[in-house]
Amino acid sequence: MKLEESHALQKALDMTFPSEKIGVMEDDIKTQRLIIKSVKRLGFKPVSIKSADDAVKKAKKGKLQFYILDINMGEKRSEEGLTALERLKEINENIVVGILTAYTVQYKQMAYQLHVDVFREKTSNQDQDVGVIMRGFFLHERTCYDNKIKAVDRDLGLIEHDLPNEEERIVKDVNYRAYQGFRSDPEWLDQYGDYYVAFVGGKLVDKDMDRFNLISRVRRTYPTTAVFFTKVEKYETIIDIPSPFSIDDL
Repeated sequence: MKLEESHALQKALDMTFPSEKIGVMEDDIKTQRLIIKSVKRLGFKPVSIKSADDAVKKAKKGKLQFYILDINMGEKRSEEGLTALERLKEINENIVVGILTAYTVQYKQMAYQLHVDVFREKTSNQDQDVGVIMRGFFLHERTCYDNKIKAVDRDLGLIEHDLPNEEERIVKDVNYRAYQGFRSDPEWLDQYGDYYVAFVGGKLVDKDMDRFNLISRVRRTYPTTAVFFTKVEKYETIIDIPSPFSIDDL
């Protein structure tokens, strides 16, 4: 990555993230050090998280908005990361959580159901793993800012239609978060790429290659429920090493 591109990316990140601190919960000391090193390389301050209780404590004090969590924190705390995820989302659904774990088969769907924002399976390349998580955080925050800008536009009369009511806004947000969570899984993206999909209540309820067939079918099943429809577009993520970002991703 060119120097000027790196500076431009960091400037964009500085404008997007309201906090420079990233909570890191990882029981393996070697892996924790690698994650912390990668977070620092991106210009953020890692904060060590010892447990779900510790994560919740920091969240309630408003000290952290972003978390990178391992799931298995030892024999007696095999699902500590999922517990932390669930409790953090109960405190504030806008807290952004990424799961970075070696235990994907049994926990992936559970994490999605708990509305994880980014899910990543550990590889031997820690820089890339953290880069994917942080990129997901960046995209999440960009979406939040885009929504805020649209809301201001509506208030100023720049958009003709009214803002959705609070209940509809929450449902759409839950569905969108679920969709973004699934998109972070390469296997899911490969399976559902080019399909139109529908989400209700944060869950994938149907898919079809034909948009109108899907809409017609889902509307019959959920006539009065807010439904999120979208086409799953495949694209290639470009990540430069040692920096886990590419300016092409923005």
